[in-house]
Amino acid sequence: MRGCQRECMMSPVSELPIALRKAHSGISLLVRFLTRGRARVSNLLRKKWRYYSKRAAWYWKWMRERVRNGRTTVVNFAGAGLRRLRALHKPFVRLSRRSRRTNELLTLRRQEWHVERQIRGVVRSDVPLVLGPWLSEVGFEVLYWLPFLRWLKTEYGWDPASAVAISRGGVASWYHGLADHYVEIFEYVDLHTFARRNSIRREAAEGSQKQLHSSDFDRELIQFACDRAGFSRHRVVHPSAMYKLFRQFWLGHRPISHVQERTRFAGLTPCSTFDLSGLPKDYVAVKLYTAQSLPDSTRNRLVLHALVEQLSEVASIVILNTGIAVDDHTDYDFDRHDRVFYLDEMMRPQNNLELQTQVIAGAKEFVGTCGSLAWLAPMIGVPTVALFSDSRFLRTHLYFARHAYSAMGAARFATVDVSAHEGLGFEAVMRVMRTAVQ
Repeated sequence: MRGCQRECMMSPVSELPIALRKAHSGISLLVRFLTRGRARVSNLLRKKWRYYSKRAAWYWKWMRERVRNGRTTVVNFAGAGLRRLRALHKPFVRLSRRSRRTNELLTLRRQEWHVERQIRGVVRSDVPLVLGPWLSEVGFEVLYWLPFLRWLKTEYGWDPASAVAISRGGVASWYHGLADHYVEIFEYVDLHTFARRNSIRREAAEGSQKQLHSSDFDRELIQFACDRAGFSRHRVVHPSAMYKLFRQFWLGHRPISHVQERTRFAGLTPCSTFDLSGLPKDYVAVKLYTAQSLPDSTRNRLVLHALVEQLSEVASIVILNTGIAVDDHTDYDFDRHDRVFYLDEMMRPQNNLELQTQVIAGAKEFVGTCGSLAWLAPMIGVPTVALFSDSRFLRTHLYFARHAYSAMGAARFATVDVSAHEGLGFEAVMRVMRTAVQ
């Protein structure tokens, strides 16, 4: 029974001969090898397919980008070409503008050479000279006109006895050494007539205060001065010559050396023609008026009133208000008390500038609006504090004045921006001002 079962369980292959069993094994191995090989080939083909499909996709994307970029490049090149075409005229425009500016500069240079040649012809002649008349701002007279005349006299020379100066305010001492004769404008016209005639002159000059041309009023004053001085013939050195020579410097087109070479500074000695015995021994002269650099505003009035009040606590104050209005400048008024002095009873149109000059010369310090007599005080030897709240119209003049004061050894000249209290605080600005004065 068991033998039968064992025989039944035996595989038919086991009963095959050995050769057949080996053949069967070989076939089985071959089938297995072929099956695995087919799987490997299939895997390899799938990998290659994925690889080349990705490469093909990358190349397709690259080609599309190249086409798109090429289109963009063409558009960019076309746009650049159009822009170049549209800008083709610009070099010619720049060349034209440079040529025009060069021609303008050459024209200005020729005008300056012509003016200097005319001046040389005037001052070298033996005919008596008329210096002026001066109708413009006092600050320009002090800072530019007088030094310009000193340069002319130094360069070409003339006899002061054969020269007459025409100005206003009794400033004969300002022209000492330049002209022995002085004619006061307010001896020819009164204050209101002067203001009216000067306004007509400004309107004819398109609103400019500068004397760029000789007006009918100028010619009348020149004739009046020659009659007073007894000159039958005369030659005129008119302020327009100075304005034409220095105008390009004020506009920023000329270096400071252009003006320095044509000016000579010297200290001024005012005449002692007024009795100032009623003034305190040590005082601070104050001349504060409205101007473009210090406009009339509530803020400025508060600061200036506080400054005068605080200064009066440490020194006597002499206010140089004139009550004379011939232009757009108006004096600031301050409270009167025992340490604040006014000179109203002595001020006259015919003497106001000479009186102010003498008062400043006797002061231990001068405080004023930056401009006008603030330029004069350091030349007299008086330490000066000049106030402003808007420096736009002062930069060129401050730059020139500081160089001039340094060269001539003038007294200390300090500037204070009264609008600084908005950032530093009111008390800080007051301390700065008091320190500058003391």
